[in-house]
Amino acid sequence: WYRAPLTKDLADRSALVKKAVGTSWTFAGHRTFTFHEGGRLRTPWGDGRWGLTPNNPPPKTVPACAAPAECLYADFSSNIHDISFQWPDRFTSVRLADGEIVRGAKL
Repeated sequence: WYRAPLTKDLADRSALVKKAVGTSWTFAGHRTFTFHEGGRLRTPWGDGRWGLTPNNPPPKTVPACAAPAECLYADFSSNIHDISFQWPDRFTSVRLADGEIVRGAKL
């Protein structure tokens, strides 16, 4: 389930990264889950990192994030989550370790 760090080159080429950076959300009803520049992530459970999910077929990613879709990952609290967005104000997160689904809402 390795997820590469977000590089400036990837960030510059991704419309999703440009849209997500600087936004804040709830995560399972908890505030505040923020995508900061450079792949820094702030969560209610501590800091983490985020970036683009690789365009791998399942089971290396969740079906909603398989190519050609573009999704983000969030790595925090020793778990990786693949996140698909339902713009403008919702996301769905799937924890890769056990498939737990969590919803997020834009603040």
